[in-house]
Amino acid sequence: MLVIQRPTVEPIGSPENNRQKFSVGPLEPGLGHT
Repeated sequence: MLVIQRPTVEPIGSPENNRQKFSVGPLEPGLGHT
């Protein structure tokens, strides 16, 4: 059975020069593996 969750996006640190890092998770199993 496949369970799909909606990923959450959370900012990391503070914005600098119109840029900011983000954390995204949870990701689906196997995502990004080749």
